[in-house]
Amino acid sequence: MKKLLTTLIAALLIGFHANAASYEFPYLTFVTNSGETTLSVEALTISISESNLIVTNESGTQTFALQDLTKMYFSSSITGVNSVITQEDGEVEVFALNGVSMGKYANTNTAIEALKSGVYVLKANGKTIKIAVK
Repeated sequence: MKKLLTTLIAALLIGFHANAASYEFPYLTFVTNSGETTLSVEALTISISESNLIVTNESGTQTFALQDLTKMYFSSSITGVNSVITQEDGEVEVFALNGVSMGKYANTNTAIEALKSGVYVLKANGKTIKIAVK
């Protein structure tokens, strides 16, 4: 499994690197057994260490257990917010990466629409996720 995943990731990255300047999908979504995480592909690096997939970009590092990873795909917009924060109408608190509160919003869509471009941490329903807003 690890060898197959390594080969797939290498092929994905080779194809992505060749087209990075004109790539129309600026996000890579990782789907695991516990939800989805979407990251900007800006300065993206992916490596495998032991049984973990380690993904680093300009906003930090994320680690995914290979056994929990079900798929990855490129997208033109942020996805996965609603699968991690399940109540569409639940209050969301937003923080900048330095920990400064950016405010509370009625729901995730309102927060995303109100935020300027950048990377933020959203906290709602006992869960915390990191998102990139273009």
